[in-house]
Amino acid sequence: MNSYLNLPDTILKKIIQVLMNGFDDEGVDIFDDGEVFSYLDLIDEELKYFGVEPRDEEDYTFFISLLRLNPDFQTKPILKPTLETYSVDYNELSTQTRKTTYNSTIKSYIPITKKIIEELEHNDLFYYYEGSVVDDYDVDNEIVDTSVSNIEKINKRR
Repeated sequence: MNSYLNLPDTILKKIIQVLMNGFDDEGVDIFDDGEVFSYLDLIDEELKYFGVEPRDEEDYTFFISLLRLNPDFQTKPILKPTLETYSVDYNELSTQTRKTTYNSTIKSYIPITKKIIEELEHNDLFYYYEGSVVDDYDVDNEIVDTSVSNIEKINKRR
């Protein structure tokens, strides 16, 4: 369990104040997901004072949620975030260049040349892929596009 989950409200109020001041100084809107996640180093720096070192998305999202849930932290009780689990499907579209080398045995009464192989293929008398694979590897992979296709909440826990 993360140590910050057991911090008393007095310490959480100080953490909220320090983080709010830091984000305000930088002009960061804490409700803008794209913007706030560009300033994770600010969270790291401010939390060092309290002996807290965020390690993963769970830690960072705790403190971002803590700020969002407590705009009136000085006059109202502290609301603590609830940890939820999500299933995320993420699509990656890529092009792949592969080199596969096949070895075939051809019986012939005339010397085989490249031109003869091409003609045999053209006339459906030779199928290279019926040979044995002797070498197969990726030459190049290029990610063309990525996108989130589905996000689904799995459960809630504290």
